[in-house]
Amino acid sequence: MWVKGYNHFHTQFRYSGEFEISPEDLARKLKCNGFDFCFCAGDHGDDDERKKSWGFAPEEYAEYINFCNGVKNPDAAVLLAAPETHLRFNPPEEKRSEHHACLCFGDYLPPVPSEIFREPSSMAIYRMEHVIDEFHKNDAVMVLNHPYLSTYIPVFNGPDPLMQEVLYKMDYFEMFTTDHPDKFDKDFAIYLEFMKHPDSFAMGCSGGVDRIDFPEDLGKVPATYLFTNENSCRESIWEAWRARKSYAVFGNLKIDEISPMPSMSIIKASSSPRISLTASAFNNDKLKSLEIYRNGLLMHYIDMKDKGSAAIEWHDCEPSNGRNSYIVHISSTTGELVTSPIHYEVR
Repeated sequence: MWVKGYNHFHTQFRYSGEFEISPEDLARKLKCNGFDFCFCAGDHGDDDERKKSWGFAPEEYAEYINFCNGVKNPDAAVLLAAPETHLRFNPPEEKRSEHHACLCFGDYLPPVPSEIFREPSSMAIYRMEHVIDEFHKNDAVMVLNHPYLSTYIPVFNGPDPLMQEVLYKMDYFEMFTTDHPDKFDKDFAIYLEFMKHPDSFAMGCSGGVDRIDFPEDLGKVPATYLFTNENSCRESIWEAWRARKSYAVFGNLKIDEISPMPSMSIIKASSSPRISLTASAFNNDKLKSLEIYRNGLLMHYIDMKDKGSAAIEWHDCEPSNGRNSYIVHISSTTGELVTSPIHYEVR
């Protein structure tokens, strides 16, 4: 079954008064709004003293993980710790140059190396490559957040993400956020370039929120869908997340069936990799187009002609020797959907 949730969702666990929300209340509110899980990115601090944030000093890691992991209500959404991190490409005393990432810890309590510095709303890591390697040894999952905005908004001043080898180590790519859905085309173009790189074959995609309020129209909220073999319990969600059994969506679109399932698994094939799926739009939305990309290059395009649903089966009659990683991109009147990769090995 597909379960729907948030990534890059900023919490309010340390806010005061009317601004505060407990993990239990957040989990119940998420479930009432149709979400099964949430990767919590830490409290967003600002100049208002009533909105105190997490600085992630050593003692705060365990506290935050316990906040997120402590909700045991089976009728509420599953919360998982995924603090947002600033990846600095200059030493802290120099001009700000950074990309952002959510580090999804699960039950892993990470060590706090000297490269992590206190900041108002997150950790900041300088010389991050060995830190990332350590996280991966412990099955932590890393999401590259809003890469286009980080690169082209002067306040972040991030370097070209495609020129940073360390970013190819990321496990997920945030395809869009609530505040900037208009940047989807830019981020999707970057994602396709990542897909051409031999070291990024397992990079899945997610929909990020980067805010804490619930809009009235939940069709306007980016979401991540995960495929689980069981009900939406903590263990099955974490397993699906690590396996990249996912797709990202903004708007009123969904995948009903897809084969093979997007994942990190590599399917051995002698020839002609196959992809079949059924997808649909709802709430009066209509399908506009479907594209299939192989290793970042467009292989197949279908005009959906404003249908409400569609079923396709496609064979790649001329695959490349070696790895062939496929993603599906579906557009509707008001939204976008992108799958994580499906990997074939052709010999």
